[in-house]
Amino acid sequence: MNDRAIKALYDQLKPRERVLLTLEAMAREDHVETDRLKRSTPQKKYMMIDWEVTELWEATFSRAVAFLLLWHQPFWQYTFAVARVASDTDRDIGLDHLADAVIELKAIYAAFTRFCRGVGLSPDVFFRAWLRPIIPELEIVAEKLAAIPDDLSAEKEQEFYEVFCRDWPSKIDETEANTGPLTV
Repeated sequence: MNDRAIKALYDQLKPRERVLLTLEAMAREDHVETDRLKRSTPQKKYMMIDWEVTELWEATFSRAVAFLLLWHQPFWQYTFAVARVASDTDRDIGLDHLADAVIELKAIYAAFTRFCRGVGLSPDVFFRAWLRPIIPELEIVAEKLAAIPDDLSAEKEQEFYEVFCRDWPSKIDETEANTGPLTV
């Protein structure tokens, strides 16, 4: 069979067929066939939204999800603890749970605020863009968190900050991240 006839056969391969044949050639260590299958793969041009914009957009969404996942458990622990303390049902247990929840919430909130500032975004803008439905709850809790000394939650805050920063696709300005009060 001449080269032209072979090329015509390779051009007819569907993507799945080409991948399976390439894997089979690799498995039998047929480097010539593997190379031929790869080189004969049709070339296509694509247009898409700028990848960097897409990556950052998706990263902001994933941080919103991370915030909600981290916030959810201590927020409800806080809510139930407040109810326990208010009703005098297991008041001491309620106070313990309340203290733990408040420290965790402050750490999450402070870490997220630092993260937002570090990427050049106001936490207020981020919350309004992605988390608008929970802003009333955030504002209520944020008022109470402001009274909690920072040193109680500093270690946990650093852990949460590292979670928010992990795999962020651009530079985070640490100087900017560590300025200003906590606000919603």
